[in-house]
Formats: sequence, C-alpha cells, structure tokens
Amino acid sequence: MQLQAFLRHESWARTRLLILTCRAESTTFAEPILDLAGAACAGLARSAVNEFPGRIQLLDTDHGGVHTDVLYSVLAAPHRTLASRDGRLLLPRLVTAHDDEALQLPADDIPWRLLPSAQRTLEALRPTPEPKRAAPVAPGKLRVRVVGTGSNFRDVMVALGLVQGHQMGLESAGVVTEIGVGVSGWQRGDRVALLPTGFSEFDGCYGPVADFLPSQLVRVPDGVPLVRAAGSQIVHATAHYGLVVRAGLRAGQKILIHAAAGGVGMAAVRLAQRCGAEIYATASPAKQAAVQALGVPRDRIANSRTADFETELRAATGGTGVDVVIGSVTGELLGASLRLLRRDGRYLDMAQQESHVAEDIAVRFPDIGYEYLDLPGVLAAGTYVPPVPFDDPAMMSLPIQRWSIRHARQALRALSQGQTTGKIVLTQPTPLDPSRTVLITGGTGALGRLLARHLVGTHGIRHLLLLSRSGDAAPGAEDLRRDLQEQGADVTIVACDAADLDALREVIQAIDEDRPLGAVIHTAGALADALLTDLTPRHFDEVLRAKIDAVLNLHELTRDLELDAFVVYSSLAGTIGNPGQANYAAANAFLDAFAHHRRHQGLPAISIAWGLWQETSGLTAELSREQRARLARLGLAPTTTRQALAGFDAALDLALPYLAVTAQAATGDHKLPEVFSDALSQRRRPTATAAVDDAPSRELDTEQLRNRRAGDRIATLTTLVRTHAAAVLGHSSFENISAEQTLRNAGFDSLATVELRTRLENATGLRLAATALMEHPTPAALARHLDTLVTGFAPADRDDAFLDEVAANVRAGDRMQTLRLLHRTADRRRLAHVAAELDSVRWERLNVGVKFPRDPGHSSSTLRVLGRSGAAGVSRGA
Repeated sequence: MQLQAFLRHESWARTRLLILTCRAESTTFAEPILDLAGAACAGLARSAVNEFPGRIQLLDTDHGGVHTDVLYSVLAAPHRTLASRDGRLLLPRLVTAHDDEALQLPADDIPWRLLPSAQRTLEALRPTPEPKRAAPVAPGKLRVRVVGTGSNFRDVMVALGLVQGHQMGLESAGVVTEIGVGVSGWQRGDRVALLPTGFSEFDGCYGPVADFLPSQLVRVPDGVPLVRAAGSQIVHATAHYGLVVRAGLRAGQKILIHAAAGGVGMAAVRLAQRCGAEIYATASPAKQAAVQALGVPRDRIANSRTADFETELRAATGGTGVDVVIGSVTGELLGASLRLLRRDGRYLDMAQQESHVAEDIAVRFPDIGYEYLDLPGVLAAGTYVPPVPFDDPAMMSLPIQRWSIRHARQALRALSQGQTTGKIVLTQPTPLDPSRTVLITGGTGALGRLLARHLVGTHGIRHLLLLSRSGDAAPGAEDLRRDLQEQGADVTIVACDAADLDALREVIQAIDEDRPLGAVIHTAGALADALLTDLTPRHFDEVLRAKIDAVLNLHELTRDLELDAFVVYSSLAGTIGNPGQANYAAANAFLDAFAHHRRHQGLPAISIAWGLWQETSGLTAELSREQRARLARLGLAPTTTRQALAGFDAALDLALPYLAVTAQAATGDHKLPEVFSDALSQRRRPTATAAVDDAPSRELDTEQLRNRRAGDRIATLTTLVRTHAAAVLGHSSFENISAEQTLRNAGFDSLATVELRTRLENATGLRLAATALMEHPTPAALARHLDTLVTGFAPADRDDAFLDEVAANVRAGDRMQTLRLLHRTADRRRLAHVAAELDSVRWERLNVGVKFPRDPGHSSSTLRVLGRSGAAGVSRGA
C-alpha cells in the first residue's frame, strides 16, 4: 500500500500528505455520494490522521480539481479533515439531535395533511389534523394509504405563498384501504398511483391517507416499488409531451436538454436515447457526473450557469447546432439556446415567459418553432393522456431520493436551492410490520440477542430469522429461541455467513410467503486490529468481508422487496478514525456511505454508528483496559443496554441515513475529537425555526427596540438578519453567516431572497421593499436599513411596478429571470458588493430527536444521539 510506504519512509517523516477524495462525503441535505470506495478510503485516512498527527490531511472535493487558492487555504488550516464545495472550505461536525427541525406528526389514528402557513416560509410548514379523513370514505371514492409523495418545485412555490389556490403534493402512490359505495373493480390492498390528471378534485397527498375518484388512479404492477411509482409520472409526462408529442423527436436528430440532472431532465435523456437522438446537455459542474452516468458523453455536457455552453456545444456538434432544445432558462441563456437551433428547429419552454419575450422571439428567430409546454393545461383539458411509465425499466431506474415526510422542510429547501439530482419522494413513517419477517445478521451474538428480544418485546415482531456463522451451535442460541417463543415469536436460527452470496440467497428464498421479509438489520462484524503500517491483506479481508461483502449481498437480494427498514450497525470508528483500527474504520465508513447510496435509489436505509456498548460483545470483549481508558479520555462512556435500545428506536423514528449513538461521560477533563466539538456540549444550538401559528408572529418588539441605543439596535437587528438568513440556507447557527458577507455569495438565489424578506417582515412587522435585499446586500447593511425603518428616519420607498414584475417571474417559476432582474436593478444603483467568504460551516445539521431515559444505577453518563454533518442521498454522513 502506497500510504504505508509513505508513512514508513524516514526521509518523508517531515512531509505532509494531502489525501484527496471526490464526492465521498455529503455536505448538504441532498448531496449524493458518488464514490463509495472513496468513502471507505476516507475512513481509513481518518485513522491515519490520528495515528500520525501532523503528517496527513484529508480533503473531499466536489468535482475532482482543487483551485490553487483552496489548496493553500487547506494547507494553512489547523484542521485535518475538510471538504471543498464551490471554492468554500467546510468542516465536518456531529451535532446533538433535537426535535426543532423535524415535523411533529399527529398520533397514528389522527389523519392530517401538510399545509403551507400564513407565514409563507418553509419552516412554518406543519401537519394539520383533518378529522374528516377519519370518517368512512365518501360514495364513489377510494381511500388510499399513502406510501410516498413526489416533491416538485411547485410545492415550494405554494409553500412560500407565491402560487395561490393550489394544493401541495400532486404525485403519490399507496395502497387502497377503503372502497366507497358504488365503486366496483377495486379491492383493498390494490397498489395504486395518482394519474397526472384531475388535480383540481383532490386536496393534496402530503399526508397518511387521501381520497380519490377511481378515474384518478392507476394500478401499480407488482415488482414496481411504490416509492418509484410516486416519483416517476410527472417527470415522464413532461418529457414525453415535449419530445414525442410536440417535437416529434426522431433518430439522428440533435437535442439539447437543459438541467439534465433534474427529474424532468433525466427523463428527457432517457426518452431521447430511446428515440435514437444525439444528446447534448447542461448541468452545474457538481452534477455533470450524474448526467454522464446516464450515458451522455462528457464532451457533450456544458455548464448550465453561464452562456458559454453556446460556444462549447456548437463546437461539439461540429458547427451544425441542434434540432430541439428543452429547458426553462431565461435571459442570456435563452438567447444562447435559441441561437444554437438550426433552421426549423424547435424550442420547448417549460417556463412560461412574459408575452413580450415570446413576441420578441418570434421576431428575432422567425425560422424556429417556439412554444410553451403547458402540461397542466392540456392535462386539465383532456387533450393529452400521458403513457404510464411503469413498464419502462429505463425510466423506472432513474435516481430517486427517499426521505421521511418528517424532513419535508429540508427536502423542499434543497429542491428550491437546486441542490438535488433526480426526484425526491417523501415517505410516510412505516413501523416494523409484525406480520413480516425480520432478518438479523449476527443474530446469536451479544448485540443480536439484545436486539431480537427488544424487537419481540417492544415492537411486537412475531417472525425472526437470526443468521450467524455458528447458527444453532452458538452459545445461548437455544435459550434465546426458547425465551422468544415463550413471548409468542416464531424464531428461525440459521448457520449462514451473509458474506456468502449463494448461501444467503438460499436462506432468503426459503422465507415463507405468508410472512415475507419486511426488514433487514445487519449487526455482524469482525475485528482485526493493528497499526496502519502493520496491516496486511488478511487484516482487511477479515473485517471488510463481514461488513462490506455482507451488506452488498443483503442489498442485492432484497432491493426489490419493498422493505420497511434496512438498518446497518456501524461504528464511530468510521467517523472518528480510531487509531489502530484503520481497516475497521474503512469498513464502517463504507456502511455509512452505503446507507445514503440506498436512499438515492429510493430504498430505505439507516446506518447507526455505535460507540462502545457496556454489554460485552464479540467485538468488545478483547478491548484492553488501555483502550477503554482512551475512549474515556475522549469523553465517551459505554452505552448501557437500555440507552442503546432507546437509540435504536430513535433511529427508526428519525429515519435519517446516519445517526451516531454514544454515551457522554458526565465528569472529567476530556480531549474531544474535533468532529465532536459541537455535539457533546449541553448548549442547545440556536435555531430560527418559525412558529407554526396560523397568523404571522412578531418575534421582535420594535417599540422597545426604538428606545435603545443605536449600537444596541444595530447589533440586535444584525443578529436577527443573520439568524433568519442562516435558517433559509439551512445552517445550524447565525454564526455561519458573516455580517459583512453578501447574501449572494452566501448562496441566496431569488427564491431564498423572497423567503428572507418574508421572514424579516413577519419577525419585525415592518414592510420591506422588493429591492431591499439587493440594495442592502449584506446582513450588516440590511440591519442598518431595518434600523432606519424602526426609527422612522428614512422610510423605505415602495416600487409596486417592480414588485409586480418580480412576483410575476417568481410565479412563473422563472428563477433565473427573477435573479437577473434583481441584479440589474442593483447594478443600476451602483451597489458595492462585499465578497467575504465563510471560512467554514457545519456540513448539515440533523436537528431531530427524542428524549431518552437515564438508566437507573448509571447516572454517570448521558445518552447522545448525534447527526453526522451532511444528509444527502448517497453520502457517508447524514
């Protein structure tokens, strides 16, 4: 191994090594991991960092290259683990889980629906009880238990109050539970999806149940996961109507697909491939790998953020240009797209332009066909009936991110900021089904036995399949079987190595059809500790086989079974990088990443990174007194059985890809690893989560503020602006937003600007002009402007015409044109933009959790459930 050679070579003892990975971490809620092997290597590297302090740094990049300025900043930083995204350096942090970010759902027997709030912010979204859905279903209708609901940009617009009179949640799939009087041809248990028609006759599908007319539903074939069915129809209908119905795309024609990493973009790529067209595409640099993975050649993919794609793609076409363009761009990007079209080409616009824009196109480009794809209009008129894509393997294999409805706020925010690839589907909470079988690997080991008893006693599971290498011959196996059977459970114990694909397949295929497999929990593992420089292939084989080979086999054999849960037991070794356990850290870092990988395939997955259990297991029995003392010096205490099982239940409830569970020592001086610097403090992190009252709430008393000294007023208002700006961008603290950093450089686009203005108006009761955030581009400048409004010395000018123009573009879904409009106005007023960048931010907070009991007799430690920085579809940390 080259790393071992570097560390052993004495002449390099004073040389620092920078290890690069590319997209092996997830730094935002919806950012995918593109390199699972890289994630494992990062886990190994973290151990190397701790074994050889000062000699190694680890940097995860967003698309391979590292700018010189970023490289210098990394080498000058005291931190040993960093990520680079869009030229900014980020630090990983574990944060204590709290309830203030997840939706608190009503009790199981109370129907509800997710509704926007009068506050018009994403934080103010809340589930509203709907008792009428507890009554028997109305005649002529079907009641459906919703499994998943597809999210789209229109949901964001409705939540922010930019589109009135529309419901949220137009895409869903589920199971029929009630049949109204007069309905025939349907049965309870039928798997169905909502057709993309007749949206005016239902109330939205962000809730556990919904009622439909039979004509609004289509059956979902067996073998098609309901989560995929929920996220496939609108994107397929949009692409099909544009490319096939309107453009008549033919083999050999050249097509440009804008935003090809989005849901519609990916569907358009698949349809164009089927038509035999030659595909060109745009996507942001970080998403271009996803487009390339669909089969689009790298030299035909350009940056969607600048008009340079015109020159690049014209050259790629050999100077001929393209026959068809589909997209929703505006301004200079629209002009560049139109110039790329050949004579008699077709431009299919998914954004409704202003009438004068369409008129201008007709005058300037008379030789091309331009049209707006009014899919909602033709669906409502019944002039277009889209084909159902369920029998199309290529369409049904497109990326779908799966998240719990409890995280709707974060999902919609990621969608609004263009941070997603493919489609997001929000699923309803799914408890473990007692009628289905739960498979536990390592089921006869210490941790597997504790879990089996917990599942039977607490979750009511009645069918257990326990796998281990020893099977019935394992110590205590018969006692375990007898105890569980006395509680009414049916228990099968099988000698099977989950790393043996053929043996595992035979076991899974033998499960009784009357109690099909419902959940997989992978607790098995192995240790082979040694310092990094002493590790041999045998050390790696033993550990990786038990962790990585086994989980890959479990995934392969169960991916089509629509499991309720897929849980892997990981270890904090992968997050911290335990010295002497580089192979074990690599294996567990892979598990953490793989949980995100499954989520990005629309599959359930949770990785629980455990600290040390107080209950001795096969993995911990050989820990020496010195090793336990080292953990104590880190401030980590052994987790009691009661605490650990409470942590397991919390992980199921939170349904996040990654959670760390450990106990914190109550006393003593500890040198915490840097990643824990925020997690094990008693300080609750500040939050700007909005109240959920029906009417906007005032959080700042401007009357009292007016009577304070000017310096105090400015300081209070600056903190207010920074707090709400951080909330809009999804940061955990206002400290992540510099007072002198421009909002644009912090990551604000047009929608984020609108939301921040709304939040500040709600918080202060003041009216802000539409251009206020562009005229006062930093939190400090905006605070000074708010101060003038509070004191009354300089009232804000009102520009209704400009406000109407901005609102019209936002309602049309035209984010680019809105942003350009605001920027042009700002430039005309000669604003000075301060380009201060954040040095570091938390990757992603997971502010969700439950209260845990303190174990009687173990009052010296407190359980901590921690969320990993980053929470995206295919990532190492949540």
